[in-house]
Amino acid sequence: MSNFPSREQLPPRSLAEASRPAANFVFVGRIVPEQRVHLAIKALALLPESLGVQLTIVGPAVDEAYHSCLRSLPASERVRFVGRVAPADVAGYYAQATAAIIPIEVHGNLEDARPNKLFECLGCGTPVILTYQKVWEQFIETPQTGWLLRDATPKGLAQLMRTIAQSPEEVRGRGANARELIERTFSWEHEATKLTDPYDRLTARSTAPN
Repeated sequence: MSNFPSREQLPPRSLAEASRPAANFVFVGRIVPEQRVHLAIKALALLPESLGVQLTIVGPAVDEAYHSCLRSLPASERVRFVGRVAPADVAGYYAQATAAIIPIEVHGNLEDARPNKLFECLGCGTPVILTYQKVWEQFIETPQTGWLLRDATPKGLAQLMRTIAQSPEEVRGRGANARELIERTFSWEHEATKLTDPYDRLTARSTAPN
């Protein structure tokens, strides 16, 4: 069983399908080194200001030293540090983003992880940039709901961010795919049938006439 979001928790389609800025990327989560937010800021520094790319970081500064390091990086003046927000407000930040960046480490305890924020993000109709793991192909590459980052370096991420910022039609298409995927397959209602169906079959057998 997986802890996918309920359809009732998803924002309305009107919010998910609303027009978005062309080059506003977002990171949502705890600001700690293993989340590698620094990768996104360093990538931003490699992009020309004329491209208009911005980064919004939403989440608590759990590691104050790391947070200070982020604020000292080149291009940090093009980063909006929002801080902690109420869970109900997260969808609004996703809905204002071109794409969400999840540059997490992919080894140790985080290998094959399924962060809840990924599915929340996709449910908001926001395509995602996620560090490559083969397990993620079924969620990202095959249904075209975002992009897997195989070159997890500032240069590799910067190149991908540039492509995305210049491809609004592709962004809209992948965002629509993301919302559809969550509604159709990776929602709690769909996942719950894995638990309820066996009981339903057993009940049907027990009540069947001999």
